Amino acid sequence: MVGRRKFRYVETDEAPYASWYEQLCLAIQKADLTDKSRRVMVKDAHLVAAALCTDRIVVSLDNDARSRFSEFSGGFPQIGDVMWLSPAGDSERWQRWLVDGAPDDPSFRLHQAG
Repeated sequence: MVGRRKFRYVETDEAPYASWYEQLCLAIQKADLTDKSRRVMVKDAHLVAAALCTDRIVVSLDNDARSRFSEFSGGFPQIGDVMWLSPAGDSERWQRWLVDGAPDDPSFRLHQAG
């Protein structure tokens, strides 16, 4: 992604990110999850931690990870308001959402995903 210039660096204070990332990974490790769920979630925990420090938005094609974080949001409620969009889904809908300025949409939230 970096080589294709599809990666955007965001200036942020690293302390909150590190704190969210550590808390999230610790909660994942302690949760009653399958090994596969744990691996999938730890692999993408950096996306959720970054979203918590910025705009609370994740855009990813990984619907499996989205489902797992959605199920996990009851055990780590801070992630429930993170909006996770998959560009592979309803492309007209998410493109319209972007054109509208990426407003808060409860249907994209992890606690609503399913």
